[in-house]
Amino acid sequence: MTANVTKSAPKKTLASTVEDKIRADIINGELVPQTKLRIKNLMERYDASSIPLREALSRLTALGFVELADHQGFSVRNITTSEIYDITHVRCMIECQALENSIRNADLEWESRLLGVHHTLTNLPLKNPDTGELSDRWESVHKDFHDALLSNCDSFWLKKISATLRDQTSRYRFLSQKYTAEGKRDVPAEHKEILEAVISRDVERAKAVLTAHYEKTADAIAAMMTEK
Repeated sequence: MTANVTKSAPKKTLASTVEDKIRADIINGELVPQTKLRIKNLMERYDASSIPLREALSRLTALGFVELADHQGFSVRNITTSEIYDITHVRCMIECQALENSIRNADLEWESRLLGVHHTLTNLPLKNPDTGELSDRWESVHKDFHDALLSNCDSFWLKKISATLRDQTSRYRFLSQKYTAEGKRDVPAEHKEILEAVISRDVERAKAVLTAHYEKTADAIAAMMTEK
């Protein structure tokens, strides 16, 4: 008789756990650009020793979230408006290719998933009534919607690179969120336009409206950076 062996998921190392926490704090604006990341302070903040912290910071440096300067140590990496537009341009190229692949592989299950996520998104309040800023729940489902758009793409690398570029732009989403929450964009209408193009299998239209959606986000981020 063959014994049933249940394989558990590999446990995250402490360095990976700390990396995730620091990355989340950078993305959410808790650690703003150019913040000095002193090991002593981070040890207290994340309840971790210096070794996993240094490993986590080295990984985040490689990913572009953190930078290391001689004699100055680690800090949250700054970004310019030109770099935002550069990242957005590359993201549009990669995601449009992934979206085209996803549409070419379209099936009923994928279409149903898209419609379901979009339905949830449209029925969530955009703003948090307590803060007036974008709702965390809305933001989570918003990510699910964009993930669903590319989920039928059968290229591992297109999806992986898309996720990396999304992380880079998400570092500054707290700027874009403020702009959006102030009502300067009709984001639900943008999402509806993307969905309709995708469901109708209009590849070129879908790529065009997705690109416009991301370019408006880049413009919003640049506008908020200029106002600071």
